[in-house]
Amino acid sequence: MADRAPARPLNPGQLARYLEEARGFVLALCRTAQSPDTHAGEAAAMSRFACWDRPGAPHVEIARELGLRAWAQFAAPHGTASRR
Repeated sequence: MADRAPARPLNPGQLARYLEEARGFVLALCRTAQSPDTHAGEAAAMSRFACWDRPGAPHVEIARELGLRAWAQFAAPHGTASRR
């Protein structure tokens, strides 16, 4: 995986949406950590952020640079990998 050329970066609009979804996902994880009964928001946020699990997304490109396997690019809660 590490030998693949970097994908084209996200354009400014895409990057803004990516960061909004990443922030929402992290906030949902924090809410779940504070109150484990709130998994519904976490699942919805994970679903929205999972759409960014593709070349060009910052976390995917970092995983590529580090030589991580595809399943490690997006570590979903509770040890499940994202669906592609």
